[in-house]
Amino acid sequence: MKMTPEFLISLKKRVKSSEGFRAVPYQDTEGVWTFGYGFTRIEKDEADAVIQIKLRKRIESDLLLFPGEISHLNEKRLMIFIEMLYQLGVTGVQGFKNFRDACIKQDWVRASDEMLNSLWHIQTPERCERLAREFKEGEMP
Repeated sequence: MKMTPEFLISLKKRVKSSEGFRAVPYQDTEGVWTFGYGFTRIEKDEADAVIQIKLRKRIESDLLLFPGEISHLNEKRLMIFIEMLYQLGVTGVQGFKNFRDACIKQDWVRASDEMLNSLWHIQTPERCERLAREFKEGEMP
């Protein structure tokens, strides 16, 4: 049997309809943790595809909410800003008022200090410290 694009589209539609979608993990009728469309695990190549989609969304929509903050960022700082959006979400980054103000004023030392002066730093200290250091330096490796 030849797997035509039409066949695969119809199959995907049927499976999605039967499985239903769950954005957050839940236990199925057998007690197995499940998410998405009946996924019980995700392969690395699938996770790579998902992260690419999520990063594109951060760049194409979320990043546009911070025009003043990003207008003077070089490539390295922009990457860090996007990584913060990825980890913290729009609401989380919006809460970094002093950090955002420092970005607008191009005060990279203060911006770095404000990254460290946060609950985020308490929650993920190694990542936050690395990103704050890199943000202050602002140079590509």
